[in-house]
Amino acid sequence: MKPLMKLCEETNQLMKDMLKQTTEQTRLMNQLINFPRELQKTTQQLSHIVHMVSPARQKNDDDDITFELNGIDISHVLRGSSLNTTARSLIPAAYSESASFNNLGSGEFDTLLGFIAHIHGLHTAVVFVDCQSIKNSLQQMKHDINKNGSSSYSSTTASIQRTSITIETPSILDEADDNDDDEL
Repeated sequence: MKPLMKLCEETNQLMKDMLKQTTEQTRLMNQLINFPRELQKTTQQLSHIVHMVSPARQKNDDDDITFELNGIDISHVLRGSSLNTTARSLIPAAYSESASFNNLGSGEFDTLLGFIAHIHGLHTAVVFVDCQSIKNSLQQMKHDINKNGSSSYSSTTASIQRTSITIETPSILDEADDNDDDEL
């Protein structure tokens, strides 16, 4: 009976150890799941610290700097109210009115982010923190253009339908027929 009891105790201890390991693995998995969010928060905090610690940007002869995107000088484009607005105005200036993120060549997105930082007077690290938001906004441009194109088509069709007028000309014969019916 003692060997059986000892076996049960050892099995019980092994189960406790396995449960402890499983609990630890679960805790580590939860930390791993939350890691990207924590990393993003830390990156933002660090970028703000770097921005505050770095010397203030001075306007030396920045007017002589030219930025090219797609071989076109985009340094004439003015700053928008936000980083996304500025990015959305730079893409059409370099490509066409119907351009979006997909038109950017290799490495041009980084150039675009650098120019946005320059226009807004921000440290490049601050803009790179928001790069996913800027990328999403630029990708959305394609859908916005398609939506505006279809809505302008439907509004044009609706205005054409509203302006079409059918004019009926009175017929003398119809009036005569109506008068004949009254006499009967």
